[in-house]
Amino acid sequence: MIVALVLLITYRPPRVTRSGAAVLANAAHSVESVVPFAPPVAGQPVPVQPKASGVDIARSAAASIDTLVSRAAEKWLRATELSPQGIVTHDNGDDAAAKLLKAVILTDSARHDIALARQQAETVLSTSRDAESGVAFRLGVLYTAADRYLKSIEDDAEDRYEYYVKSEASVNAVLTGDTAESETQQNVANSYLRSSEERQAGIRRLAEQMREALGNI
Repeated sequence: MIVALVLLITYRPPRVTRSGAAVLANAAHSVESVVPFAPPVAGQPVPVQPKASGVDIARSAAASIDTLVSRAAEKWLRATELSPQGIVTHDNGDDAAAKLLKAVILTDSARHDIALARQQAETVLSTSRDAESGVAFRLGVLYTAADRYLKSIEDDAEDRYEYYVKSEASVNAVLTGDTAESETQQNVANSYLRSSEERQAGIRRLAEQMREALGNI
């Protein structure tokens, strides 16, 4: 099975006070074929399905990580499309706040997707413990690579979520006429944005390490 490994998401969420759409690069899905089940012919024994090997289980888990990260990436892209494309004022603030709330919900859901991806990585770890020594070592290397990758993705997912939370708070402050609070909240939001931007190069390196580890099992 050829597994399309974790996509690298080069992401730059738009600041609330600037125009322009963000671009999500290198988004893809891993696709698995489904073989339809054919009922056994009467009088013939039902064939026994072979037990999946540790390598097969690990590859399946890696494919699931790929799918879950892809799902989160789609939500991050949809969130950028909800970001205000200009200066937010009292006149357009209600609409901006409503859209940012949707972005908060989307990025929170994306965090859940990454948590599910983490569970798949733990499947690789538990499988490595039951495998023979040579396979166990290779699966252990894969788990270490996946663990490091997902830790970085988890931090990134948190930054993306907090960016929209603070951006929404900034717009809500505009609506109440509290300019100072709006500026404070937007400055905090932008700090999360910078953190996400700075993390991307490291994520690319970790994704490549995981890809190599998967190829070596």
